[in-house]
Amino acid sequence: MLRSSKKPLFFSAILVFSCLNYFTANHKTKENDHLELSSRVEDENGSDRVSDNEQDTIVNPVQDTIVNPVQDTIVNPVQDIIVNPVQITLVNSVQDTIVNPVQDTIVNPVQDTIVNPVQDTIVNPVQDRIVNPVQDTIVNLVQDTIPVLDPTTTCSILNPEVCQDRFELEDKLYSDESVKLRAQSCMDIIPIEVLEDGTNVDDSEGPDTIAFAIQVYSDPRQFELLLSTIYKPYHTYCIHLDPTAEDGVKDIVNLLVNCYNNRFGKNNIFVLKNSIPIYWAHFSVLEADLKCMEELLRRPGWMYFMNLAGSELPRQSIKQFTRLSNPQFPYMSSIKMTDKIYYRKLKHRWELVRPNYNPDKAKDETPISKTKILRKEPPFNLTIFKGLRTVVMARNWTSFFINHPVAKSFIDWSRDSNMPEEYVFQTLGRITRLHFERNKWTVEQNIDIRLNSDVRLTLWNYQKTVKCHGVWRNWICVLTLEDLPFILDTKRYQGMIMNKFKTEVDRYVAPCLAEIIRKENL
Repeated sequence: MLRSSKKPLFFSAILVFSCLNYFTANHKTKENDHLELSSRVEDENGSDRVSDNEQDTIVNPVQDTIVNPVQDTIVNPVQDIIVNPVQITLVNSVQDTIVNPVQDTIVNPVQDTIVNPVQDTIVNPVQDRIVNPVQDTIVNLVQDTIPVLDPTTTCSILNPEVCQDRFELEDKLYSDESVKLRAQSCMDIIPIEVLEDGTNVDDSEGPDTIAFAIQVYSDPRQFELLLSTIYKPYHTYCIHLDPTAEDGVKDIVNLLVNCYNNRFGKNNIFVLKNSIPIYWAHFSVLEADLKCMEELLRRPGWMYFMNLAGSELPRQSIKQFTRLSNPQFPYMSSIKMTDKIYYRKLKHRWELVRPNYNPDKAKDETPISKTKILRKEPPFNLTIFKGLRTVVMARNWTSFFINHPVAKSFIDWSRDSNMPEEYVFQTLGRITRLHFERNKWTVEQNIDIRLNSDVRLTLWNYQKTVKCHGVWRNWICVLTLEDLPFILDTKRYQGMIMNKFKTEVDRYVAPCLAEIIRKENL
């Protein structure tokens, strides 16, 4: 878990404010240099928000209800809200309490100490004035979040002694050209923490070896940072590089892979040869993972499988990943799909109609379209479960999904549906017993609610009281450095993986988080 600072709140807040004020004053205007994003997060209606080539969706707010993508239930506006970061007031006026979503218990707002912006004012050493944390919403002073941001346990971007130099360095490192030059020379592309940690390969035959499947389409800098946080010489990495990606992106990804393999004398990172174009909400999202799983099963030495997107980063050391896994069933979010969602996504056949769609506008111009043709009922009388795409599972489960006739039949059934990546693993992962008799498979499932198995954390636009300082894409917040308190708040928000980062939106937050995780890995 991420370490909390032992230093006083006052000391840590000064450090954070001094660097984040510099960030706001000198760098925030650069965040959209390379992308015209249609909406700032202050737009409460979320109009014209562009989408991403990702899979997570909720019901359109225009419709009757907003659906929690994990629980498929209507969000409780009382319990699903924690603190309004602008007013620094408790939102729940009924119970005057806040809910801890991790422990599912009521948290005493008195004991958890919300900073009084009047009494506990903080001096900004950069501007030499009193900073009102209500007006200057640079950092969300919610309970004990600020102490976590002590630069001695986080990243150098937050250290006032070097932060200006670090900001200027990131301005030089973020571009595709810079990443390519460093990958070509294989110099300064692999962080020193990774090089030092990579010398210890004693765990190469241990039980915690992981096989990663990573889908990459764009943003080489983000991929560079992701690889630096999860790489170990004894893990295995399948890179699904979308064939429709720009040639420059393909070149850089291959250069990075070759650099790591040559530097460590391994061949544990490979780019999948038979990759496919991926379309938002289409079967291809799931198929890309399945192709990596199939290839990974040909390689010995790993015990667990995990799928990632190139736009994500870990929130915890990778040593934590397998501790939460269980050979008996995959670790993932999984809850029974409602009849309403089943009718909307699975009742009718969907087909690809816009193969040349713009991924940045997939929400409004989806590449797939619903037909009037009814689909068959699920095979083996399976109950459908739904959850987020990311999963951690043991090798035996990976083999089951690829090789077992029940899994193959169900996967084939999902091909013409909407977002099968959100229900195929979640449904098959519930199977507890298989029996074959008279040329027929009988399947039993476990239907227990597994709400506390979220591998990934995402800031959705329905979470109105958790401020997004970045931009909205497909109902998801693309995070910035100002969102770091939320990202690091592992006490309230569960999830080993954080989604979503894009260099063209903010070039500083991902390097900061990556530095934190690399320290944790050591």
